[in-house]
Amino acid sequence: MRRFFAAGALLLFAGIAHAADPTGSSKTPQQVTELYISTMTGNADDAKTLNDYLRPQYDGKDAFDPETIAGIMDDIAKENVEAMKNELASSDSATNDAIPAFVKTAADAIKRSKCHATGANVEPGEYIADTFIVAAEVDYECLVPDLKKALAPQMSSANGKITAADLAAMATTIDATPADKTVSGKFTLYFSDEHVWHTGSSEDVLDPIREDVMRIVDQVANVAHSSDPTGSSKTPQQVAELYISTMMGNVDDAKTLNDYLRPQYDGKDRFDIKAVAGMTDSMTKHVAEAIKNELGSSDSATNDAIPAFAQAAVDASKRSTCNATGVTVEPNTSREIEADFLADVHYECHVLDLRKALKPRITPEDRKITAARLAAMAAAINAAPADKILRARFWLVSDTQHIWYTDSPEDENVMDVMDEVIEDAMRTVR
Repeated sequence: MRRFFAAGALLLFAGIAHAADPTGSSKTPQQVTELYISTMTGNADDAKTLNDYLRPQYDGKDAFDPETIAGIMDDIAKENVEAMKNELASSDSATNDAIPAFVKTAADAIKRSKCHATGANVEPGEYIADTFIVAAEVDYECLVPDLKKALAPQMSSANGKITAADLAAMATTIDATPADKTVSGKFTLYFSDEHVWHTGSSEDVLDPIREDVMRIVDQVANVAHSSDPTGSSKTPQQVAELYISTMMGNVDDAKTLNDYLRPQYDGKDRFDIKAVAGMTDSMTKHVAEAIKNELGSSDSATNDAIPAFAQAAVDASKRSTCNATGVTVEPNTSREIEADFLADVHYECHVLDLRKALKPRITPEDRKITAARLAAMAAAINAAPADKILRARFWLVSDTQHIWYTDSPEDENVMDVMDEVIEDAMRTVR
């Protein structure tokens, strides 16, 4: 409930971005983005094509060195090897010696990604520091190897210990894993006086792919830290899921969480059940008011349609489904936190991709927001599936009560799930 009231309202109804490319470039922003992705995943032919296109921007020189491009996956692997050694903290030399080959195999899986641009918004030019800037925000999707799904059986059978043989077997599985999981991203390009779309941050285009694929390094390392030494009746994963569900207004899970947390709070309820039940109404009122103020419409029918649109957006956020995907439990060594143990819970949520669902209903030629349009968008929201994946982390502590808890669930990333859905609905009508 923190952020979307203000941030979402500021984005709302700010004018629909133009999708056409007015620059006269020989390539569209979508084509250039696809070349950047292919280049950064090691495709030498596309790197040459991109170099040819960008040469006017770089005084006739190549933007990318072939050897540098060929070594990108090696660099990604090097970044993760030491991290995995530190996380795994194995005293077995054979296991430590097997880590570089495992990580390199995971990094090489990135090269099997298959990506394509799905759309682009070319923003109207503006002067920044006496320079006229034209920018394009490009949406793209990639099919990547789903390493977590592929390695799940092997991680489950590891029994809290990872050996050199485990890593070798997992590397073999990674090599055979097809690219069939969809991830999405955004990439910003700028248009130059040389009529070239370009960026100074080419590696950013890899972020969604790299983050999804290389997360397996943490997930495998976490297997060795997955046992819970606290004696709690619930695992950190189970407790995190209850917190998430409670913050989304699930009354039954709020009652279950209250029962579990009661020893930590002197036998009292942590959450007011009436407040949890009323979360939806409260959020809807705030969102509707923010939309009405930002829109500033004098048409009563349009204003009357806003609450139903706001209700649909808030209800959509509640249809998100979340589950914990991993946890690291460690003794607390911080003097600033009064707890015996800390748990770092990773989780993912399937949310409604409302920007994708609503985009066909918005065209640059017709920007006016009417009651009929709001009703149509509300109907589209209600029919949209929860097929967009968001990932976050949730911290819990445990002390002498043997209870996993947090005193500030709203300060964790739980609300980001709801914010993302609501802001998606608002961004769509920019």
